[in-house]
Amino acid sequence: GLMMQLANDHYDKIVDAFGQETFRDRIEALQAQEAEIGGAAPGMSTPQLIASALIGSRREVSRQVANVLFALVCPAISQTEVAETRAETRLRMLHLALMLGAYRAERGTYPEELKELTPDYLAEVPLDPFVDGPFHYEQTETGYRLYSVGDNMTDDGGRTYDSDPRGDDIVVETPTDEADIPSVKPEDRESEP
Repeated sequence: GLMMQLANDHYDKIVDAFGQETFRDRIEALQAQEAEIGGAAPGMSTPQLIASALIGSRREVSRQVANVLFALVCPAISQTEVAETRAETRLRMLHLALMLGAYRAERGTYPEELKELTPDYLAEVPLDPFVDGPFHYEQTETGYRLYSVGDNMTDDGGRTYDSDPRGDDIVVETPTDEADIPSVKPEDRESEP
């Protein structure tokens, strides 16, 4: 009974964390839960934790076991929130990229600002879900660069995991070299029957 009650208490706090409105609030709540669980036995090594649990009361044993189990699971839980938000970000950016392409196809150039996509291409410009603010967008010589600040919620200037220095921004940009743009010549197309 007691272990299930402790597990349910942890679970309820995790559910509440996922119910927060913004990414920042969700991550902060999940990190607070991780700290609470990790702080249940500060400075104790695993053998010390096991020893204290074995010589403690039944309540203490249950509390320690529940905390150890949740301490193992919690980092994975907060990382699922990051992964889900990164996927949502990529989906929103893909939608924006498609609308930017449609805008260019009809008007011959990319817009100076994303708000120019409304109302003809979008009812409203989607927000970067990591900060509930606008995506970063700029025209470049060959098209545009669009990026999200990523899960560190800091503008790394469009630097990604592959950049040096490294960042965690999520970037979509048009090719920087005409050679990178695939082309289809009329004679390469299959004729229609």
